[in-house]
Amino acid sequence: MIKNKLILYLSIKVLTVFICHADRVALWPDGKIPDFQSHQIAATNKEVKAKHISLLKF
Repeated sequence: MIKNKLILYLSIKVLTVFICHADRVALWPDGKIPDFQSHQIAATNKEVKAKHISLLKF
């Protein structure tokens, strides 16, 4: 019984190590990452649905 639990525990640990060390895929290709601009903020759903939204509010 203890041997089975130990084998299960070790196999879960090994599987976790393999999953956590998988290669990551970049969202943006190198050189194509957009620049962060502090004045660009998201509009709320209420603002988007409004007919009088101004795109150049600062």
